[in-house]
Amino acid sequence: GVIAGIAIALHHAVAKPALFMLTPAWGGHLKNLVNAAPVSMPSALLFLVLALSLIGIPPLPGFWAKLLLVMGALGTTENVGWYQMAIAVVLIATVIKTAYFLRIVRLMFHQQPKLQPTKPRTHEIAPAWALVAILLISILALVPISKELKTVAADAADRKAYINKTLPPEWRNLNNVES
Repeated sequence: GVIAGIAIALHHAVAKPALFMLTPAWGGHLKNLVNAAPVSMPSALLFLVLALSLIGIPPLPGFWAKLLLVMGALGTTENVGWYQMAIAVVLIATVIKTAYFLRIVRLMFHQQPKLQPTKPRTHEIAPAWALVAILLISILALVPISKELKTVAADAADRKAYINKTLPPEWRNLNNVES
C-alpha cells in the first residue's frame, strides 16, 4: 500500500502540473479547445497522453500506479470491507475522470468551422512536453523505479527509522519511541 501511495503521488506530481501548464496556452477556457487538434496537433496529443495516463490506460505510468493500489488492497486480510470500499472509490473516480477527460478530448477534435482557436506557441507548451517525456521514460525504467519505490516504502513503513532520519538528533531521545 505504501508503494502504491508513493507511485500515485509521484505520477500525479508529474502529470497534473503538465496539464496545468497547458491551460495558459489555450486561454484557460474549455470553449477555446473546440477544434484545437487541427490547429495544434502536438499540444492536443500532449493533452491526450496526460489524460490517458491519469485515467490509467496501459501501458502509461498511471495504469501501473493504480494497479499497485488495487493489488495492494486486494492482498490485505484485515478490514477487507474498508479495502473493498477503497477499490470502489478508485474505480468510481476513474469513471468520473474518464468522462470529463473524454468530453475535453471530444471538444478538441470536434470540427466546427466558425470557431478557430489560436495556435499555442512552442515555448508555452515546452514545460508540459518535458513532464510528459519524464512520464514516458518512466515506462522504460519501470523495474529500477519499482525497486527504488520498494526501498522508499520500506523506510516509510519503519517508524523508528523514519523518526531517526527526520528528527534532529537532540529530539530523538525525547520521543522515547521503541516500537
